[in-house]
Amino acid sequence: MKTAIYARSSTDMQHEATTSRRTCCMKLISGAIGVLTVALLALSMPANSAQGLMYERTGDYLLTACKQALNATDTNQPWSAEATYCATWLDGFVTGSRLTTLDLGVLKYGRSATSERVYGEFGTFCMPDDVRTVQIIRVVVHFLETHPNSLNQDSGVLTVLALKLGWPCKSKTK
Repeated sequence: MKTAIYARSSTDMQHEATTSRRTCCMKLISGAIGVLTVALLALSMPANSAQGLMYERTGDYLLTACKQALNATDTNQPWSAEATYCATWLDGFVTGSRLTTLDLGVLKYGRSATSERVYGEFGTFCMPDDVRTVQIIRVVVHFLETHPNSLNQDSGVLTVLALKLGWPCKSKTK
């Protein structure tokens, strides 16, 4: 077995350090935005609604909230707190899943990690980068409406199943 050994130049190391710092900063900024969004959402709701958001993580609640989001979108009406919850929760879920998948790929493949290669191997769903949040909401609502017996289950588990059916990965690459 041949092993490729190459000397890394100081330019390569500086580039890696800069890229690493950018990635770290982007993750921190993305996380801070997510936390701020959830905090503002919780503060903008009546106490009884906020309490429901903190503890209600079932498919039933997600379906109700996401239907409100679709209704508001389709009728060009303002979004309720629940509709906003649906969109921000799903957007955060997808972003977190993608970042975790990419991190696994970079750990395994280093510089040769491409999104196609990584999602094909580690991803539970393979959504294109240009998918809009409203498309995600429609896929999740469709899944939840066609699986009414599972609405009492955890919304995270149901979301993974919906996204996996909506955007399945091609066969695993090695």
